[in-house]
Amino acid sequence: MNKLSTSSKWLFTTMIAIGIACIVTAIGYNNWIYDFYVRLTGYWFEGDRIAFEDILRQKRSRIEDHTALMRELIGSGKGVPMPKTLHNDLSEYELSFIVITDGAGRITSGMSRILDRSLDSKQILMRPDQEQIVEPRWVPAEFAVPEHRLQYHDTLPLIGESLAEFGIVRDSLRLGRTFSGIERVSPSILMRLGLKGQGGVHNLAIVSSREIPGGLAISGMLLNGDPTLVDRMLITHAAEDEVTIYADNIAIATNLHKEDRIDRLYGVTMPEAIAERVLKNGQTYWGLVVLGDAPHYVSANPLWDHSIQIRKVSHFISPDIFPVGILSLSIHESFFRLDRFWYGAVAVAGSIFIIALTIIGLFYARQRDYEKKAIIAEEEAERFRQVAQDQRIAVIVAQRKNEFASMVHDTVGQYIALSKTYGYIVRDAIEQDLPDTEEASLALENLQEALQQGLQEIRRSALSIDPRLANVNLEEGLRGLVEEWEKAKNQLILSVNGKGPELPTEARRNVYFIAQEAVRNAFVNGKARTVHLELFRSVNAVRVCVQDDGLGFDTKLVLSADHGGKGLVIMHERAKAISGNLKIESVEGQGTRVELEVPIINGDFRQ
Repeated sequence: MNKLSTSSKWLFTTMIAIGIACIVTAIGYNNWIYDFYVRLTGYWFEGDRIAFEDILRQKRSRIEDHTALMRELIGSGKGVPMPKTLHNDLSEYELSFIVITDGAGRITSGMSRILDRSLDSKQILMRPDQEQIVEPRWVPAEFAVPEHRLQYHDTLPLIGESLAEFGIVRDSLRLGRTFSGIERVSPSILMRLGLKGQGGVHNLAIVSSREIPGGLAISGMLLNGDPTLVDRMLITHAAEDEVTIYADNIAIATNLHKEDRIDRLYGVTMPEAIAERVLKNGQTYWGLVVLGDAPHYVSANPLWDHSIQIRKVSHFISPDIFPVGILSLSIHESFFRLDRFWYGAVAVAGSIFIIALTIIGLFYARQRDYEKKAIIAEEEAERFRQVAQDQRIAVIVAQRKNEFASMVHDTVGQYIALSKTYGYIVRDAIEQDLPDTEEASLALENLQEALQQGLQEIRRSALSIDPRLANVNLEEGLRGLVEEWEKAKNQLILSVNGKGPELPTEARRNVYFIAQEAVRNAFVNGKARTVHLELFRSVNAVRVCVQDDGLGFDTKLVLSADHGGKGLVIMHERAKAISGNLKIESVEGQGTRVELEVPIINGDFRQ
């Protein structure tokens, strides 16, 4: 029956696996895998977007550092930096312009730089693997081949011209604050900055303004046609990404190309529906878009100017504040194209994986079932063994009870009866007017002897049911005590030193119980962590010492009659019964020391 059940399980599982495989194959041919991969790529692009925004943020931070440096230099009384200093700053901070204005926004000094290909311009060092990039384009020298180096030419802004209509300048003068952001730059402002011909109708620049005595220090980097930002993604992030910066919905910086052409797609427009979503609603977009006559999957995200820094509520964007541009990350749709054969291959591979996983899972489940049955069988066997052991113990206890009862009846009872008879004799002698003194004395002696013999029989009877003390020496008994406490997870350390004669059973019994009580007090009452138990034997004495690191106690108070230290009193009585010397030393908070010494005279113990 079990074999049939197992076969049925295997058949049922295999059928399910085949069904799942068929479903996965069908879904694969219906491009489910394709759609899933596209969605997954959207999440990857989110990480790319964050990475590129970090690049923009770092660039803006560098420009802010420069305007702060300008304010520090001018504020220190050194005046406007020399042209050579401005020239070096343009290169070091990768700036397009540096201008100083008066309180009305008019340009008083500055310097700008433009991109050109003239041979007399500044040459920049080239990247070591320059031969790997062969397309003829304007790129930073670290990305370029020798004949296509990115070169700059210094120029001057129009001194005396006003920048008051430049939004970031206007708000800085009006509010007396420092601003930075990605700003719209009109063609007329470009011309006044000395950057004529570097842009078009739509322009964006990363700009920072700082207050200086009597005006503003303004630094910025024009994004139009400058590939330093977009090309940086080629080496700092995924090489497949195509990055485009739009001023409004017009591409002004990009590494996007038309198919089979080397020209960059400057001036391409973002579709109106997407531009409205991003530029008017401030929302992001992920989906398929036609760029340069080719389909691309695009992640479009808004770019904001300094106006967002003067909103009234920190978490609320005013309805009159709109993005000034779009940051777009895209990838060609062909990147996702897979032949239908490969979809089928992926589906079949997935089906095989599911079938293999199902078989492994069933095998593992059967193995676990066997292990569980083995554990249950072992537990049942252990229960039977425990029951048998309990029954044997019950039989032994019953036998011990009967033996003890017989022993008491046959021995102790006899001595009690004799004691009763001798008691009658003494009573009769006392009741006579002239008692027979000799007879009464003899009766008393017999009575005493009978009671002594009865007491000894009682002790022998007790020892007969405590084999730990009757059949083992003192050292073995103490080791058994250590084992008992260690089973309860207590640290009891035994040390045995010296050699000497073994004590009689009665003496061993009292020494053992004194040590047992001292150890119990240390762990239970003293809360000790560690207890040291020492047994020392010699030809003259047997000494047992119990030392603990527990709470300790006031010995005078505990041993007083009012306090009633019953356990300690019994320990003293046991020591006295074997002519032993018991010392108990304790200090509150410093532990307790119990020492028992039993003398041996001429190699013999005497009670």
